[in-house]
Amino acid sequence: MQGRSELKKFIKLPFRLHEGTPWVPPLIYERREFLDKEKNPYFKHAEAEYLLAWRDGEPVPVFLSVSDWDLVAHPTFESWLAARLAETYQALREPAPYPARRLFALGLVLPVLDGFDELSEEVRPQCLRLVNEALDERTQLVVTSRTREYAEAAGAGQLITGAAVIAAEPLSPDDAADYLDAMLRRSLPHPGWRRLLDDLRANRASPLAEVVSSPLGLWLLLTAYDSDSDPSGLLEGKDTARLRTHLFDRLIPELVRVRTPATGDDDRQLRPRQAHDPADVERWLGQLADVMRESPGERRPGRLSTGSRDFAWWRLSGMTLAFPVPTPAFLLAPVLVGIGWFMLLGYAAFGLDVVDSAVLAVVVLFLLREGKYTGPWTDHDPAPAVHGLSRRLRALPALVVRSLPFGLFSGALFTLLYTGIGVFFTDIATAVQFGLSIGVLVASVLVVGRLYDRLAAWLTSATGTTEAGTPYANWRADRATQLVRLLLGALLACATGAAMLTATGGDAYLTALGAVLGLLAGAGYALVTGEHNAWPAYLAATAHLARRNRMPRRLMSFLDDAHRLGLLRAVGPIYQFRHADFQDHLAARLAPPPPAPVAPAPIPRHAHRHSHGEFSPTFVHAFRVPRRLLDVAFSPDGQTVALFRDGATDLVDLTGRRVRRVRHGLALLRTLCPSGAVAFSPDGRRCAVSCYTVRLWPPGQIPGHVTVFEVDTGREVLRIPHHAMWIQTLAYSPDGSRITTGGGDNNFVRTWNAKTGQQLMAIHHTGDIGSVAFSPDGRRFATGTYILGGDADDNTTEVWDTSTGQALLRLRIHPTKFHNITGVAFSPGGAFVAAVNGWATTVWDAVTGTQVLTLPAGGQHVAFSPDGLHLLTSGPGPNTELRKVSDGGSVLKITHSGWGAQAVFSPDGRLLLSVGEDRTAQLWQLWS
Repeated sequence: MQGRSELKKFIKLPFRLHEGTPWVPPLIYERREFLDKEKNPYFKHAEAEYLLAWRDGEPVPVFLSVSDWDLVAHPTFESWLAARLAETYQALREPAPYPARRLFALGLVLPVLDGFDELSEEVRPQCLRLVNEALDERTQLVVTSRTREYAEAAGAGQLITGAAVIAAEPLSPDDAADYLDAMLRRSLPHPGWRRLLDDLRANRASPLAEVVSSPLGLWLLLTAYDSDSDPSGLLEGKDTARLRTHLFDRLIPELVRVRTPATGDDDRQLRPRQAHDPADVERWLGQLADVMRESPGERRPGRLSTGSRDFAWWRLSGMTLAFPVPTPAFLLAPVLVGIGWFMLLGYAAFGLDVVDSAVLAVVVLFLLREGKYTGPWTDHDPAPAVHGLSRRLRALPALVVRSLPFGLFSGALFTLLYTGIGVFFTDIATAVQFGLSIGVLVASVLVVGRLYDRLAAWLTSATGTTEAGTPYANWRADRATQLVRLLLGALLACATGAAMLTATGGDAYLTALGAVLGLLAGAGYALVTGEHNAWPAYLAATAHLARRNRMPRRLMSFLDDAHRLGLLRAVGPIYQFRHADFQDHLAARLAPPPPAPVAPAPIPRHAHRHSHGEFSPTFVHAFRVPRRLLDVAFSPDGQTVALFRDGATDLVDLTGRRVRRVRHGLALLRTLCPSGAVAFSPDGRRCAVSCYTVRLWPPGQIPGHVTVFEVDTGREVLRIPHHAMWIQTLAYSPDGSRITTGGGDNNFVRTWNAKTGQQLMAIHHTGDIGSVAFSPDGRRFATGTYILGGDADDNTTEVWDTSTGQALLRLRIHPTKFHNITGVAFSPGGAFVAAVNGWATTVWDAVTGTQVLTLPAGGQHVAFSPDGLHLLTSGPGPNTELRKVSDGGSVLKITHSGWGAQAVFSPDGRLLLSVGEDRTAQLWQLWS
């Protein structure tokens, strides 16, 4: 931007951006004086360039990855674009989100949306529709995608009106050979290159010709083999997949060898700062790809889950840690230190006794509610960079003044209160002195606390920078902000304590102790009350991963070097792998081995009608059961029933007599999380139950684990931790080698080795997991998901391949909301899968997904009878109902006097047990 006319446009641009928003505009003449390089003395020792978002009639292109568009969080294109722009450009964060929205609405930016093909198949048409709705005569954008994925979305009826489509044709072998020849002429190539080029022109259908038909393949070939290497081995006995894998395998060693570390002035070039071992680079990037593979991402029926394509460093803790950050003990420590510091001041400076000081400390902490706990750090975003403070120093006096009224008023109130109380026990002079001591102490701490809160908000408010921060620069800026905040809080508390103790004649030892406790209390207060604690959460995650040798301790420095090597690319503050295929290649190499395929179990023959006689449901007897049961299960031999509740599992016989009680937790969690599950192993020797850990802080955190105990002795033989939240459901595989769990565990279904507890697989879903069930042959399992208030697409039944994690089917009961999938079951032969919610019960063909039966009666649990002739539904109300699979007709209805009915078949199908909240179990004989 040059000249006064363009400077005027630069000054007026914010007025256009904030038009119609609650924005207080600056004085134009002040901005003109401030930006004038001849009048502002700042420019005597500095330089600046002013950039307009519109130049020569063209908008500024902004490259954004659309693959992470969350339609729940951002239901419109404008809201998603504003969030991404504010995330990338700090100056657009405040007052959010108006500037970012206006930039697009006025046509001043040109969004380039990359990665459209990486969106899920169901989401692409919706995204195109939202993009199309956001466009008008002033706005424009560019969408990049693979041809087939865009064509599928367009075929679903969603097009961008008036858009021109440019499709890149595959490179012909001749064009690829000519390009390679031109690139190799810069040096004397190895003779093997001539042989390769001749073969490429002659064999137009070779695997090599298919690989180099894309820009990625050409880049891989030229990077994996330089001009001095012999590439002729690529012509010998490799199909397309093996050839591409071979090139990916050579990519990291070659880039590390060629791009040596930068030294001195070379640091400005895109070269790594440190030397790395290729094996370490491959291992660390493979672990990163594996972490991203297990994070929320794409799931397509018939395809592997690809996980996330974006790596945001501030989300690392949420992706890898199974425990909350900060932990309750970490939160409690600064609170106790702060109380101790306050008590020391009260005792040493004003002569208060321990009880008065402790009570006052708790009251003051309550009054400092402006600096409240801001939730788990895994949800925090990075703070803006701390610079440009000199331009905002004029606001400091006002911040100090605004921090005084509340503290002074509270101090005066405490003075009057304690003086009034003191006159009943002593003379007026002593009472006034005592009240003033209390008031000064309370006022001082409250003023300092409020002053820190306002200074921290002022410190982390968005600056005027217009640069798009790289991930490494964004991480360093957040680290600097955190350290400045900690130092500010520590110094304020330290200075306050030292000044009060010195002014009241405290000795050197107590003054030093007050200063040290003040440092700790102030830093703890700054850490607990910060709204941008992404960096501490990152430190916790990297320390956890480094101890397990999964990531380097200095992860961001390593990723910055990987970016400089060309293995990663930066999209604003987010890292992505150079290509999605490269990420999948690394993740596949380091992914845990899938469970071995399970041999099909024999399909039950419909012999129960003949062996048991006629179907004639008959009530046998009832017996009392413990209150608040969460689940019930029959042992494989049909002689024992497991009655599960929080805190204990009772093993009873068919008469209700308790054989054994196994304790595994505390019953008080029933009120916090009324869910759980129990399952016998197929051989009947073990029983698995879901348990929880008591954590009173932070609120809402109920981490879960699985406890496996021996049925004969009740001895715990295995504990499977690492569940971030409660466990709603669990199931043994038919061969007993695996346990699959689901619930509120960050929307993950996890499969574990039933003997060692090792995690074998983790599949991310769109919501919490309500139920899981294996097919009889063990090759598939079904899951039911739910989101309270979510769309019908979120409340689905899905069928997965147990060996690969491949999504096979995605089924919906009804396009409705608030009806969660709480029960799923396979038929005995595995031909059908059933699901139940509060609205209906539906049965589908388990191979094709064709709906074969819908019953207009819902429930909470569902099960097929062992002969496959009947379908059982129970809960959440007082009823258990048995229906024919053939026509849905009801053949038995059991009613309890209380809600929460649950029912289960005996393994041979002869008996049916139904329990309810009325603490009664009813045993029925189905065949006479």
